[in-house]
Amino acid sequence: MFLKELSRIFKSEKETSLNKKLLILDVSSASVGGIVIETKGDEPIKILSKHRFHSNFLPDLDFEAFLRTTMGALKKVTEKIKKEPSGNIDKALCVFGSPWFIAETKVVQIERDLPFEITEHFFEDVLRDETNALEEKFRVVGSGYSKFGKEVPLIIESKFLKTKLNGYRTESPVGKKASKVESEIYMSMGAKEVTEKITKHIDKVFDVDQVVFRTFPYVAFQTIHSLFNSSDGFLFIEISGETTDLILVKDESIEEYISFPKGRNTLMRKISSSFNSFPKEIHSLVKAYVAGHLDGNDQDKMIKAIEEAKMEWCTEFKKVFELIKHQTPLPQDLYLLGGDGISRKFIQCVEDDYFSAFTTLGKPFNLRSINPGSLSNFFNQTQSSLKIDDVSLIMESLYARKNL
Repeated sequence: MFLKELSRIFKSEKETSLNKKLLILDVSSASVGGIVIETKGDEPIKILSKHRFHSNFLPDLDFEAFLRTTMGALKKVTEKIKKEPSGNIDKALCVFGSPWFIAETKVVQIERDLPFEITEHFFEDVLRDETNALEEKFRVVGSGYSKFGKEVPLIIESKFLKTKLNGYRTESPVGKKASKVESEIYMSMGAKEVTEKITKHIDKVFDVDQVVFRTFPYVAFQTIHSLFNSSDGFLFIEISGETTDLILVKDESIEEYISFPKGRNTLMRKISSSFNSFPKEIHSLVKAYVAGHLDGNDQDKMIKAIEEAKMEWCTEFKKVFELIKHQTPLPQDLYLLGGDGISRKFIQCVEDDYFSAFTTLGKPFNLRSINPGSLSNFFNQTQSSLKIDDVSLIMESLYARKNL
């Protein structure tokens, strides 16, 4: 297993010019999205099909309930896509959001008295040790609302982000000699049962050559790094249904990844409680508020619910921030996936002066939204009636075009 991975460790995932039809599935804590794209070299991407379905909104989730509701949403997405004339699909990419995985970035330092030759087996041993450590963490702590303790772990990614020999960064360390090696590794694991069920379902519905699994932090890092000027690093926040992911990128690699169990559903539950409404009604209430169509008592109830949810989220964010502030100075730019309408109000506190002491310029974070409009030029809108309105699927499509 390790030798196969090592053959790819120090090679960039390069974009190919082959014409491809790709299926991308975005599996988060609250919904499943699916998109079929057609790529032809550097030409704009054509969208052939696109759907998203929310998982059943449950007040409490254990692993089995979580998996059952998510598979239900995934089946709805694939059934819709199958009915549309998208043709044969070459490969499928499934991107897990929290809490379907656990991940960590680890810096491994090895120093010896005399220089030694860096071999593939050296990195094989490093990966084996770190994999064993992450497997133990997977069994013990799980992740977020989805407790994986009883499940069989499966490696999703084990990527060497950068390696330094005697303090100098090198892209091709194998065969060189050094007395000090410092490597940064991004590793992630999920439940084998989940990947097997998804793969089995995709194979049943579509005739694809390969199903590739990735985690959203890695996909986001690769995509943002390639699209934006990120030489000074950046913070990235993605808020899904049950969780929030925080990624710190410095020196062109993932320095910290933290997930905490406060997400968009924190707000949804506050709204549901405030209006004493059914889950299906919540999204309509949010749309009405964003459009300015709520008034009187309903407007007051919505504002109160937002403020209560915001207070909970911001309190949790400041706790999590304590875990990364040792990385100061922090990059000035903070990217929020989506960030339009109610989402920006929900996390408004990240722009507080409180964080100024920790940033490069000594000012509040420069909060930027990654929205469909900022990425629309990569897609062919003249030949497609489908709107580019799902920013997660858009980012994952850009990653898939380059790396599948």
